[in-house]
Amino acid sequence: MDLKELKYTKHRLDILAKLGLESVEAVLSYYPFRYDQLALMEYKDFKEGERVVFQARLIKAPSTYRRGPRSITRFSVLTNDEQELFLTIFNRPWAKNINPEHNLIFIGIYQGERRVSLINYYDKDPNLVLGIIPIYPLKNGVSQNDIRKIIDFTIKNKGSLDDRLSRDLEDRHGLISYDEAIKAIHRPQSIDDLKKALARLKYSEFLKFYLNLLLLKSDKETKRPLVRFDRTLIDDLILKLPYELTKDQKQAVEEILSDLSSDHVMYRLLEGDVGSGKTIVAAIALLANYLRGKSGAIMVPTEILAKQHYKSLKEVL
Repeated sequence: MDLKELKYTKHRLDILAKLGLESVEAVLSYYPFRYDQLALMEYKDFKEGERVVFQARLIKAPSTYRRGPRSITRFSVLTNDEQELFLTIFNRPWAKNINPEHNLIFIGIYQGERRVSLINYYDKDPNLVLGIIPIYPLKNGVSQNDIRKIIDFTIKNKGSLDDRLSRDLEDRHGLISYDEAIKAIHRPQSIDDLKKALARLKYSEFLKFYLNLLLLKSDKETKRPLVRFDRTLIDDLILKLPYELTKDQKQAVEEILSDLSSDHVMYRLLEGDVGSGKTIVAAIALLANYLRGKSGAIMVPTEILAKQHYKSLKEVL
């Protein structure tokens, strides 16, 4: 579904552009990367250096002063369990307008001796603040509140969306519907809700991945120009290694070389435990591809690992 169909405001469209989200489906698939559980605590459960969540009312009016570029606001509150706490919040000069007649929800870090450094406070219905709170990946100029409002608006106005998983599969595996999963992944009412949503979305994602693999496998017979190459260098490399390849490594190498010597496209996954010797098999595959007159690349998730592979490949090759 196109974004224009949901009539987002220009501000929201700008935010979606920053996040690279170009469809309603992409917005709904912008999943939280973690969740915070916010529940009210009693003072007796406060631990120094840890986050605390409590409800309280103002008993000493806020006073604000500046220290360099920062504003500092201090005030006192009385919690629901009749404990006086001394609160400090930075760069929120508007905190001086806290309504003394309201019970507010406060979130902060307990510093000991009844002192709390506030992270935030809310003059809202507790049901709108407490519970399982999704935390989304951010980019400059985009806040959690921005994303949550966009997600809420999208879920409310999206109409019917379907990821094409049959009802039969849902029933067979005890899965909730896609619509229920999308609502629960973004606004879970309980841990059980969240688990069901994750199970449904992971199943659907893995099924699509598996079907793609089957399609790739069916395309394996696609013909390509046959390229012969001399494997003398490869045999020399294997002989000069300071160790002998294991039976599984030898089998993997032979299967890869067989594929590269054929006239069909290779789709292959090399799987093994850490330390089982996958890297040398990959190095041999790179050399074989080079001997076919082609280029190759090894990709790894971190710069440190990239440097380690570069060093070890230079030594081997």
